[in-house]
Amino acid sequence: MFPEVDDDNITTNNVISDSSKIRLTPNFDYHNKDTVMVDGSPDMICDERSIKQWIIKFFRTPIDTKEIYQGTGFGTSAYLTKGYKVVDGLLYAQIKKEIEEGFALNPNILSIMECDVYKEDKALMIYVKVKLIDGTILEEKTDVWSLK
Repeated sequence: MFPEVDDDNITTNNVISDSSKIRLTPNFDYHNKDTVMVDGSPDMICDERSIKQWIIKFFRTPIDTKEIYQGTGFGTSAYLTKGYKVVDGLLYAQIKKEIEEGFALNPNILSIMECDVYKEDKALMIYVKVKLIDGTILEEKTDVWSLK
């Protein structure tokens, strides 16, 4: 009744894509929280900006809370620190570990060279420096959340 499953071809890792090709992605302006439009159509990008957007989305996505990302390891628990006056080093270490493990989901990211999680004024900041598979070095510093 049901087709047979070939157990030898099943993988258990969390790789979402094994293609290193950077796909067309709508350009999203995280500052204005809106898609960038050009002549009435979404601006489509397929370069390092696309990977930077992926990194920002990864930082700002709460881990295991959105159904689409359940069990994939996509996102961080950085949102848990919102509103805390003092955040201990253990939570920062957990966020860094989630970043190191989660960046393996993006086949374009070869390695993390630097990663720092810290509070700046009333915002939680994450800085990361990564090496891409083509040898390019990308740096991204973004606020995960900020209190006004």
